[in-house]
Amino acid sequence: MHEWSITESIVVSSAKIAVEQGASKVVKVYVKVGELSQLELEILKTATNELKKEYDVVRDADFVFEVEEARFKCLSCGYSWGFSEVKRKINEIFCGSPDKECDNPIHYVPDLVNSFIRCPKCGSPDFEVVAGRGVYIAKLERDIVEGLTEFFMGYVLYTRYWECYIAWIKSRYPVCAISYEKDVKLFGAAAQVLIPISDLAKIYVYNPSIDWYEQYRGFLDNYNMEDFLINKPKKKRKWPSRTLFENIIVKILREKACENLVGEFRDLLYEASISEVLN
Repeated sequence: MHEWSITESIVVSSAKIAVEQGASKVVKVYVKVGELSQLELEILKTATNELKKEYDVVRDADFVFEVEEARFKCLSCGYSWGFSEVKRKINEIFCGSPDKECDNPIHYVPDLVNSFIRCPKCGSPDFEVVAGRGVYIAKLERDIVEGLTEFFMGYVLYTRYWECYIAWIKSRYPVCAISYEKDVKLFGAAAQVLIPISDLAKIYVYNPSIDWYEQYRGFLDNYNMEDFLINKPKKKRKWPSRTLFENIIVKILREKACENLVGEFRDLLYEASISEVLN
């Protein structure tokens, strides 16, 4: 039951953060699980798959759990050590044998570790936990189609409402600021080195007088790009994640023997300001 209550907090927090960031759909949630908490990852995964169904914004998200190694540092002698060095001692205290695994109070209240172990080098009880104590959300990965929507909104502002564009790009007002800056930069950089805005618009903006599927197939053929929308299982019908889409652009540029453009593309993504990428 402990893992289920922890999972409920993870799912609720993920949904809350996503809504606060203006996201309507989350693709992945990366969760760090402190080794000291001794949580069962398989139970966390099972619980997550059930509990996320209650929240639309994370319903289809893939929750990725990663154990963060517990590290300690003695404040008396400066020695640093890991959980593995004291785990046998904890087993002996609570399970009766250093080789026997059993439930223990540190699993429920990690801060209790200071009451039961000592520095392996000098024996001091005065130490701190520097890593791997609790559970926290490391990163949310949103559906980048929302970033594409904001990219086109920025384009409209740029071409028609210049003063609004300047306010938006400089985040002059809380209600008029870029919400998906990394995604907007990705599409801006891609438009500079490979895919013109007009081509992106063909597969994003629906035109009832044109066969969209034909437009989409033409887009894939033109850029020698793998299908990422139609011929995948229904659950996978989404734009690729930001990292995957970035890798697709790099792959295409390299196939075209444009290594110099790969460097320019990454400079735009990671070095240039948002205004430099979009202007």
